[in-house]
Amino acid sequence: MSNEPEIPVSQGIPNVVHFAGIICLIGIFFILGLVVVTASAGHVWPATNSTTIKL
Repeated sequence: MSNEPEIPVSQGIPNVVHFAGIICLIGIFFILGLVVVTASAGHVWPATNSTTIKL
């Protein structure tokens, strides 16, 4: 017998934290996809009047 206190053993990361992390990653990639898909919506390049500006 030893007089040293026992060190508690970790039970690891809870499943709820794993699940929440996966959901967040899916959400991040979903938003990234929406940004990429809608980036060209409403934008015309070059704008028709941008080349007629007198400098």
